[in-house]
Amino acid sequence: MKHPSIRKRLILGSCLLTALVLAIANFSVYQAIARSLRHELDLQLFQSASILSKYSELEGGKVVYEWHEAMESGDGPGISGVFQFWDINSNTTLRSPDLKSENLPKFHGALNQPVIRDIKFADGRAGRAVGLMHLPFLDEEGKAEMARLGIDRKVEELPQILVTARETSSLEKQLFSIRKHLLLATLATVTTLWLAIIFISKRTLAPIGHLSSALLKRTTQEKNPPLEIPVDLPSELVPLAEAFNTTLTKIEAAREHERDFALHAAHELRTPIAGIHSTLEAALHRPRETLDLRKRMEAAMEITSSMRVVINSLMRMARLRGGLERISKQKFPPEDLISRIIEMEQETDQSSHLAEIIRESDELVPIFTDLGLFNILATNLIENAFRHSPKGGKITVKLLSTQERFALSISNDRGSLSAENSNRLFEPFQRGPQANADSPGAGIGLSLAREIATMLGGNLKVLFEDPNAVTFQFELPA
Repeated sequence: MKHPSIRKRLILGSCLLTALVLAIANFSVYQAIARSLRHELDLQLFQSASILSKYSELEGGKVVYEWHEAMESGDGPGISGVFQFWDINSNTTLRSPDLKSENLPKFHGALNQPVIRDIKFADGRAGRAVGLMHLPFLDEEGKAEMARLGIDRKVEELPQILVTARETSSLEKQLFSIRKHLLLATLATVTTLWLAIIFISKRTLAPIGHLSSALLKRTTQEKNPPLEIPVDLPSELVPLAEAFNTTLTKIEAAREHERDFALHAAHELRTPIAGIHSTLEAALHRPRETLDLRKRMEAAMEITSSMRVVINSLMRMARLRGGLERISKQKFPPEDLISRIIEMEQETDQSSHLAEIIRESDELVPIFTDLGLFNILATNLIENAFRHSPKGGKITVKLLSTQERFALSISNDRGSLSAENSNRLFEPFQRGPQANADSPGAGIGLSLAREIATMLGGNLKVLFEDPNAVTFQFELPA
């Protein structure tokens, strides 16, 4: 599939649109110029007809053409073009010398009403002519002369027809030259625009090429930081680049979540798998009676049930992250669940820790939240306390559950942990300063616990109110 080119579309569209606009504009300009020149020609013909009509005078009872007398004496009437007179009564005609024996078309309108039209000369040339029917000029001196001679003649009895004409070849040549110059101007403008668009588009689209190169380089990188947007990238494309950055950030976050999920799964399954292993190892260590084996198998079954809950909860977390599932809330007593988790930890505890549950409210109201996720959160917090308390250390679990608020606080000896390290505790793979390579745990339990706390709508924080202990407190509103 061939994809359309922005540059080609821009060049073609702009040039066609510009050519169309210029063609319309030049056509309008040409028409205006042509009308003006033709109007000027018509005006000159009207003026010539007006001047020539006044050269016809009635003297001594006959029409005298003074322009003819002027030509015979070497003085012309100063009229450009050719002309011809007709005497309607005598049916005689008189031509300008340039016509020789040729005749002009004979036409006229009403008396003293000039008519103009296009004509053809005898030799085929195109021309423009004015036809005028008029009466000879008679002044007071002429009237006195006819009265002295006893001639009774009126000008109305001697109508004249005058046609004056000019060839239009020079006008057409002038108009042709104008058309040619307008066409050349249009071609020059379109060509200049074409070259300008090529140059500008090449400069403008260059940052897109740089952006594409940067994207190709990112495919070889394990981690994809936000794409650096070129400074010269057109502002219209900046939102696209920003949207792409947002998408990459979401993809990277999804990949991070996938890695976290695998680590969380491994972290959460490590303890029950160790419990199953120790139970089966003890069962196989020496011959045992059927009842004893059954009890150990039941213990292993109980651990596998717990593993199934953990796996299902982790899968639900993945679906919750992807928006494929919502938090499933139910009511349950928190004390029973906390007690069961502590008992399981004490069964595998090798350091003889002392664990105490303290009620901070007279009656522990059942809480309303997601049981599976809360179980993972509480297990991680209690397991963290057992793992990082010194041998024989005390672990205090406080429960506050009322209609308005639920709080789970788990305290243990802080060791060398200080408040300055508190923010790092909730980051993946971060452990306390006393931890070493042989210390148990991977440093992701608290990170997982905080994420679950946020999912449940609560918050998890670390407190250093006691100088000898560190407290992790989970709070959930009613």
